[in-house]
Amino acid sequence: METDYLAIRQQRNKTKKKKVIIGACVAAVITIIIVIAMQFRTTPDDFVELGGMTWRVLARRGNNIMIATEHVIGRGAFDEHADTVWRDSSLRAYLNSEFLNYFTPEEHRRIQMTTVSTNTRFLDTGEDSIVTEDYVFLFSPSELGQFFDHVFVFPASPENNIPNPYNVISTDTDGNPVQWWTRTRGIFPYSIIVVSEMIATNNQGMRADDETIGIRPVMWISMN
Repeated sequence: METDYLAIRQQRNKTKKKKVIIGACVAAVITIIIVIAMQFRTTPDDFVELGGMTWRVLARRGNNIMIATEHVIGRGAFDEHADTVWRDSSLRAYLNSEFLNYFTPEEHRRIQMTTVSTNTRFLDTGEDSIVTEDYVFLFSPSELGQFFDHVFVFPASPENNIPNPYNVISTDTDGNPVQWWTRTRGIFPYSIIVVSEMIATNNQGMRADDETIGIRPVMWISMN
């Protein structure tokens, strides 16, 4: 019985083509997944320089990126009055006015106005949250759980304690760990939640007029 070598070769070629097509499809799917993932998460080594400061890239959304200063930019009160909220704070007023003078006109053009929702009291359900429009803002405790490594946000929950490749501890320019402000009210009416050197939110908070707490601005900017 003669062997049909031509038929065997044709069958082998068909098998090879199928493998190539399957391989190409798998590669395309992987590429799409990587591209989508890169739009929303960057590596811990992504930094940009703006306003003479180093900013860490935390997320991507289309052509915009979310950035936070790698170091606290200084220390200062959240507000001169202990009983306050983000909307009325002197720190918000400073970050959205005088602080913007550090940026060149071109850099300033890239800074995006962001709609920011902030709870008016600790463990608020969101019904009494205040919405502001800010160029520059501070983190809320829930946002910390999304973007930083092993930050313990209380009350603990899987959503609030997600390990990510970012370190929540911030330092001053000399490398000293510094606790820093969030924008959210603490347990007491006169307090604002801070991120402590112990990698946790201090929900008891610090008095809003405490001038020893670090300031770590956050903003969305355009890549163009």
